[in-house]
Amino acid sequence: MITLYTTSLSANLSMKKKCDEILMYLQGQKIEHTVIDLAGGPSNRKKMLEKIPDSVNPPILAPQIFADDEYRGGYDTFFDMRESELVYTWLRLTPREGSQESRLVNEYKSKGVPLPIN
Repeated sequence: MITLYTTSLSANLSMKKKCDEILMYLQGQKIEHTVIDLAGGPSNRKKMLEKIPDSVNPPILAPQIFADDEYRGGYDTFFDMRESELVYTWLRLTPREGSQESRLVNEYKSKGVPLPIN
């Protein structure tokens, strides 16, 4: 299950747009997900921060993405994976059969090259 930590309240328009962009992508691709609004209560941010590795440098702002409680990253990583056409793989999901991502993954595997994801 994909979990997206987002915020409905932000004075930062860019942050709100980034949250909305990821949410629209997940909805558009029909990827099952849960949205947790950081503005919904102080415990939401605390829970999110507890799941993020210590190696991640502050500031840690919305949006943040998890796949089955495994931290996957924020907007910048999502953007890089979308541009690389490897979002499903990055989210630990199986790419749709016949998709560009499926072809890329098969190509990497056939050449024995590691996928460029963290």
